[in-house]
Amino acid sequence: LLMVVSIVPITASAGPDPYSGTYGDNLTWSFDETTATLTISGEGDMDDVYYTGRPWEDFKDEIVSVIINDGVTSIGENAFYDCANLKNVTIPGSVTTIGGHAFNECDSLTKVVLHEGVTKIGDYAFANCDYLDTVVISGTVTEMGDSVFVSCDRLANVTLCDGPAGIRIQKRTAVLKNGATKAVDPAFSFFGSLPGFVKKAMLANPDT
Repeated sequence: LLMVVSIVPITASAGPDPYSGTYGDNLTWSFDETTATLTISGEGDMDDVYYTGRPWEDFKDEIVSVIINDGVTSIGENAFYDCANLKNVTIPGSVTTIGGHAFNECDSLTKVVLHEGVTKIGDYAFANCDYLDTVVISGTVTEMGDSVFVSCDRLANVTLCDGPAGIRIQKRTAVLKNGATKAVDPAFSFFGSLPGFVKKAMLANPDT
């Protein structure tokens, strides 16, 4: 009796991709290991999360660049907290809100540009960024939380774009639109309380 046995190869199905997925109801994310770039795409708000609730938590220290594509309207609380090697962030004009602690303890960040469109910055959003040196804040910002840049001890240049007084701040000196300068209260020299600092700067008389 001759028995013929046919062997059918079984192909294992791949599990979920650990480097891409959904974020909230309408957003997707992907991480390119080659370029160390995390990209957020879609339309709508990023969810607020706890410190360890992010889908990229396991490889947060590998992230060097973050690209948030146009259409995303907010950066969630704690979204990039303690991404220690994050150096570059692209924030589009569609973003109106940056949540609390969103970039807290991103030690490698050196420059932050908040384009026109951002209206609200949450508590401690950029706190404890050890190497942050330059910040550009759009004139559309109307609400800033507590201690947004606290303990950013290397922060030396802050530009308030299109604000009422058109002020550029360098260390302890505010440079007004007409080129005049004003000394800034030394209590704000390390920007430990930027909301008060911004309020003080924006209320300065540009003609004196």
